Amino acid sequence: MAGNAPAVIRLMSESLASKIAAGEVVERPASVVKELVENALDAAAAHIAVLCEEGGRRLIRVTDDGSGIGEADAPLLLVRHATSKIRDEEDLEAITTMGFRGEALSSIAAVARLRIRTRTRESVSGVEVRAEDGEVTIVEAGCAPGTTVEVRDLFHNTPARRKFLRTAGTEFGHVMETVRRAALAHADKSFRLVHGGKTVFNCPPSSLADRVARLMGEEVLEGMGEVDARAMGPKGLDIRGIVGRPELTYPAPKALYTYINGRPVRDRTVTRAVLDGYGGLVAAGRYPAAVIFIDMPPSEVDVNVHPAKTEVRLRDGSAVYRAVRAAVERALRRGGGGGGG
Repeated sequence: MAGNAPAVIRLMSESLASKIAAGEVVERPASVVKELVENALDAAAAHIAVLCEEGGRRLIRVTDDGSGIGEADAPLLLVRHATSKIRDEEDLEAITTMGFRGEALSSIAAVARLRIRTRTRESVSGVEVRAEDGEVTIVEAGCAPGTTVEVRDLFHNTPARRKFLRTAGTEFGHVMETVRRAALAHADKSFRLVHGGKTVFNCPPSSLADRVARLMGEEVLEGMGEVDARAMGPKGLDIRGIVGRPELTYPAPKALYTYINGRPVRDRTVTRAVLDGYGGLVAAGRYPAAVIFIDMPPSEVDVNVHPAKTEVRLRDGSAVYRAVRAAVERALRRGGGGGGG
């Protein structure tokens, strides 16, 4: 080795490393909304409100009435990999929460101006956490029980990322789809979405059928059949939801929503099973309208594939495929109906 060669490997600054790591979690405003809504759901919120300005580029505010965060935990809110949801490696085999990696808030704080106001129901007062350009302040605050998170000026300190954002309309379209996915999975909770001062949708707690009609349209609900099946055997798969009439199809899977243990997922095996359940009723290259929920033991699915948590690995994909396909086939044979609750 050359004794006088200058060192070319250097340790990144904490700020630079945080911005790079944030890129895996925060791709665009919709990524922020997804993480914050998931936190609200994990906090057992009954009411979730999302407000955006300029497609979420200027402001995202998510408010919930969940459990809130106590003063003692506030200093850990923005510490990477600090989480209340798992404790050890064994917990990865039994994940039941939407979030678990402890990366979301720290990643958002690395690329935006962040303010969190939160209070537990047992506390007389709440706490406010502010973060901007690596500076964090924590003060006592008066606020209602629950949590409000404000994210301003996304990517203000990473112009290379900001320039790749699309128009406000395009970015808000992704935000709206993110909230729609969550609202379809949790019809028992209320969801409100506001953009530019205008309410886009306001969904009170309802049945799944009513939620589908409100978010996907009455024409989608018409003729839908209920999926309600339990696959016999050791896997214990529960499959429920609704499937649309075969005549209503789209050139892309924009109306095909699939969930595993309440988590919206993109999985080829599940999508293929739904399509094959329709058989020859849907032309090649077309996609039906359907909302399918698959519940299985957490040990049978690995959700720790990517920070976005939309990709999963199934321990027995063949069993899931067979069960979903059979459930869709049965629902279509039974014909229309009103959808599930």
